[in-house]
Amino acid sequence: YFIVDEREIDKGIVLTIEPKYPVKINDEIKKLKIPYFYHITHRSNYNNIMKIGLAPRGSKTTFYHPDDRIYLIYSTNKTNLKEIIQALANDKKMNVNEFIVFKIPVNINKYDYYLDDLTTDLLRGTLACFVLKNIPPEELEFIKIN
Repeated sequence: YFIVDEREIDKGIVLTIEPKYPVKINDEIKKLKIPYFYHITHRSNYNNIMKIGLAPRGSKTTFYHPDDRIYLIYSTNKTNLKEIIQALANDKKMNVNEFIVFKIPVNINKYDYYLDDLTTDLLRGTLACFVLKNIPPEELEFIKIN
C-alpha cells in the first residue's frame, strides 16, 4: 500500500491509502453487466481528445493520480455523477460548467479495468476504475449530463 493523501483534523491525522498493485475487475464488470463508463474532464481538453483520444496522464485533485491511468466511472444514478463532477469542480476551484463527460463502451477483450476503491460506492450504484491503455476517439461519445 501507499499513502495518497494525508490531512490533519482536530483529533489527529487522516491517511488515505491505496493498494500498491491494482486489482483487476474485468470479471466483476462482466457479472454486473456494466455496458459503459464515463470519463470526466475539463472542457479545454475536448479538441485534443477528439483528435488523439484519451491518453493516460497524471493529475492532482484531492488525491494524487499516477500518470499511467485513465480514470472511468459508472453510475446507475445521474445524481451521483453530477455530485462527482461538482466535487471535481470544487476541488479545482472551477465552475461545474467547465467540465465535460464522455461515455465509453466497456470492452473486456481490449482493456484491463482496475478498481479505484476511493471513488467506488456500490451501495450508491457507483463503480470507479482505471485503464492503462489509450482510448481512441472513435470509442468516445460526448454527452450532456442534465
